[in-house]
Amino acid sequence: MKTDNQIKVESVNPKQMEAAGKDYLWNTFGTFFYFFCQYLLTILVVRLGNFMDAGIFSIVLSITNIFYCVSIYGVRNYQVADIENRFSDSDYIHFRHLCTLIALGLFVISLPFFGYSVYTSVCCLIYLFYKFGESYMDVLFGIFQKRDEVKKIAISYMIKGIVSVTTFTLGMILFHSLMATLLINTLGIFVVLIFYDIQHEKGLTGPKLTRNQALVLLRDCFPLMLYSLLVPALNLIMRTDIEKMFGTEQLGYFSSVTMVLSILNVLMTSVFVMLIPTISILYAEAKTKKLIRLILIAVAGFGLLCLAGVGAGALLGDFVFSLLFGKEILPYMNLLAPTIIASIILSCVTFFSSVLTSFSKNDEVLIGNFPSVLIVFLFTPMILQKSGMIGSVFLLCLGLFVSALILFGFIFLAIHRRNRKKEMKRGRHE
Repeated sequence: MKTDNQIKVESVNPKQMEAAGKDYLWNTFGTFFYFFCQYLLTILVVRLGNFMDAGIFSIVLSITNIFYCVSIYGVRNYQVADIENRFSDSDYIHFRHLCTLIALGLFVISLPFFGYSVYTSVCCLIYLFYKFGESYMDVLFGIFQKRDEVKKIAISYMIKGIVSVTTFTLGMILFHSLMATLLINTLGIFVVLIFYDIQHEKGLTGPKLTRNQALVLLRDCFPLMLYSLLVPALNLIMRTDIEKMFGTEQLGYFSSVTMVLSILNVLMTSVFVMLIPTISILYAEAKTKKLIRLILIAVAGFGLLCLAGVGAGALLGDFVFSLLFGKEILPYMNLLAPTIIASIILSCVTFFSSVLTSFSKNDEVLIGNFPSVLIVFLFTPMILQKSGMIGSVFLLCLGLFVSALILFGFIFLAIHRRNRKKEMKRGRHE
């Protein structure tokens, strides 16, 4: 990655800021629509199937998200922060080919060690290709974003959201099989990818990535890849322990309430990536007052969202979830409030990580996120035995809060050091 002294950018003028605001709104709308549709799938799998299907679907999501993170390799954040264009669009696309092959190889090697049934394993394999479709969508969206073609991203998200819900619904109604449904769902996303996304990108046939370029990207993005693995790892650890201790059907109930955590993380990552170029420029120009104001406004917003979310959950949670999943879900509604709190803290962690990525502080991103995984990994089995499933969610809140504090400290340390460099340069010039 580039050092502070290597970053050379132009100032952001008001027109650029206005255009960035419109782009942000387009991206936010399209992203929310798509991930709302993804959340609908967790409702449809219960309504058109049962909680056993929901438990299997939860396992499928948890496992495939791990290898999806290997496939994307954290490149999107690096790609949009590459304001000097060290790598071409073609380079990023060819690098995605490489990472996807690595992810597929790791999946094939790892699958027998998970110990799931043949049915669940085949579902995982099918859905992994759905995630690979999202992976290619991700690199193309990075290209669109750098070209200020964010409206294409929003349209693509909306089309894929509609297609995913439609194909999932038809699959469950026609075949009453999660495996067949996931196959149809996967075919649907590749139809959109081929006939919409790829049609807007002409850089697919550029020169191949050289070995040295691939090694540079593998090295520079490795911390970002590990960071992207952390939240899926949290989910996999929790759900694996719950499935082993309470069974697949109980995991289905747990996942139906807590699925918002996974969806929100991916959604927030997609939203915050739009801020990276602007934050990179503000940091490069040492405009620390604007940076600090932006960060503090975001933190205040997360606090208000947390209060509003917990309040809304207390007032409407039972009614909404019984309407969505049936009255069988009501005994598990004590999971909702801590899940909302964990989701907001996770949004803070994702935002702080995006800010540090904008500063090219990828190692700090990894260091700051690691404690949450360590806490969940070490203490979840014990907490499940003593406090049940709700204890695991409170443990997740604790782990994420520790990570949020560490990342927050890294941000202000980086800003302080940037200020000192600016003052030292000014002193030398004087």
